[in-house]
Amino acid sequence: MSISTDLLRANKVGMRDFKAHISKDYLGKIVIVTSDGDPVSVNIPYEEILEMVDLLDEITDKETMGMVEMGRKSIRSGSKGISVKKSFKNIRAKRKK
Repeated sequence: MSISTDLLRANKVGMRDFKAHISKDYLGKIVIVTSDGDPVSVNIPYEEILEMVDLLDEITDKETMGMVEMGRKSIRSGSKGISVKKSFKNIRAKRKK
């Protein structure tokens, strides 16, 4: 997952520095804000938050997770299966109808 990788690699910035330079240095980037060296907040760009919310919606949807489990069972039994990405795309298309 790219968001978790980005979070692990994110710059750690003190709260004062973050407040002083947010508009020019940190806006639109993943930044971990610290206080006395301890993480207290995370700045995440809007588009990435939307992706996370969409993913959370999908993994809490029983139909979606049922399809994923069905696919896993099929693959274990030797079927080629379809990708999770394609499954999610199919579900989104059904929801739009």
